[in-house]
Amino acid sequence: MTPRERLLATFTHKTHDRVPLDIFPFNGYRTPNALGLKGFESFDEIYASDNDPIRESITTRLVDKTTIQHGISAGVNRYMITPNQRIKEEVIHRSPDKVVFKQTIDTPKGTLQALLERRAGSVDNIWTIEYPVKSFDDLEKLASIPFELPDNLEVIDRSTAESITADGRSLLYTYISSPFVCVGGTMSYEEFLYHCAVDLPAITQFVSIALERALQITEAVMKHNCIDIVWTGGSEWLTPPMSSPSLYKKLVVEPERELIRKIHDHEGFAHVHSHGNVGSPIINHVMEREADYFEPVEPPPDGNIEFIHAKEIAGENLTLGGNIELSLIEQGSPEQVREAAAIALDGRKDNMVLAISAPTNIPDFSEQFGNNIHTLIDVWEEMGMI
Repeated sequence: MTPRERLLATFTHKTHDRVPLDIFPFNGYRTPNALGLKGFESFDEIYASDNDPIRESITTRLVDKTTIQHGISAGVNRYMITPNQRIKEEVIHRSPDKVVFKQTIDTPKGTLQALLERRAGSVDNIWTIEYPVKSFDDLEKLASIPFELPDNLEVIDRSTAESITADGRSLLYTYISSPFVCVGGTMSYEEFLYHCAVDLPAITQFVSIALERALQITEAVMKHNCIDIVWTGGSEWLTPPMSSPSLYKKLVVEPERELIRKIHDHEGFAHVHSHGNVGSPIINHVMEREADYFEPVEPPPDGNIEFIHAKEIAGENLTLGGNIELSLIEQGSPEQVREAAAIALDGRKDNMVLAISAPTNIPDFSEQFGNNIHTLIDVWEEMGMI
């Protein structure tokens, strides 16, 4: 089977030859445009090395083994999904260490400002150093913006989709943050939790606005029924003990269930991404909202469930990604990686993807990193057959 066929068969729980392998950051670069981040084209891989022999050796080895995420922009941002054309940006600082730029958001009730930063030691992270929402009134300003489809939204027709996926590796992916994250991302995390505690009805209403905008965008970007997978992330923000079970249900499960129904209406698969304590009942809640793929499933201390047990809970209702911790790849030994991969592949294999828990942000790959990735591939080749 091709890597593309293998992964899609896993999501549908059909017969496939071996466990799919998914290695960040070799599964495709999620461009800033695809993530709905306007203006970030000026930062594309500016700190990553062009000629990295370790990176090249891994890339070459994975050619016929892994899928590639071909990012399609949905134009979704974490400013209550404010239309992209309402945001103006300018670089205000550029140095060898960092790039800082200012965003100015035009609303009918006044302007808002945010400052963001990208640092040399972290090639794929964007740091918010000033949030646009400083008071509850600022949420009202964002909500007052008349919604229109973002001007960086892409619509791919079936002919184009077939040409992209003809390589047997590429998957058409689009990225839509959980609706509550599109509200919470407008302010500091502490402020968001505070407002959930003191004025949940208002937060719920803002999440409803973000959900409605996300549904319109999903309808538009998937209109030709050729997007393979929609990534939805951020639910770890409210995974207990970060919030109460009732708050998780209200702000995560219910809105995401509506979004996933829309994805399924357009023949796509729903990929839910969440770190942390995702053992029961969180996995059950992911199945309740009818997601197709859930990752990462992390053991202690980063999570609270062993992968072999999670796979039994999921059964044929959900495919799970797991679980090789990024910290192990960056800091562990090949022997430790081999042991972790063998543990991940223990038990049932029909409902899993062997995956690293997060993308590395290291600009230059160390020899240790390269050796550990090659060891992971070795174990997959030896033990990944179903």
